[in-house]
Amino acid sequence: MHDWTRLDTVGHPHSEKLRLVTTYRRTDFDHLTFTVTVDDPETYTKPWTNERTFTRSNGELIEYSCEENNKDLREGHIKFWTPPPPKKKP
Repeated sequence: MHDWTRLDTVGHPHSEKLRLVTTYRRTDFDHLTFTVTVDDPETYTKPWTNERTFTRSNGELIEYSCEENNKDLREGHIKFWTPPPPKKKP
């Protein structure tokens, strides 16, 4: 990982020692669980984990294009990410 690597859209910080562990588990026929553990001893006091469970849709999946409907960006709900300044070399 380097200075331009983004953990999320908010811009949580990290160091070059960042280590991510991701798992995908199909917990049953209709559910998929995604887990990510963030371990960065230089930035965080302890590792932290985020988990999401996705439910299989019974309906038809239709195409979605976010380029055609960017109202959240236009209305200010989503902010552009600014990369961190380059590190000074010793």
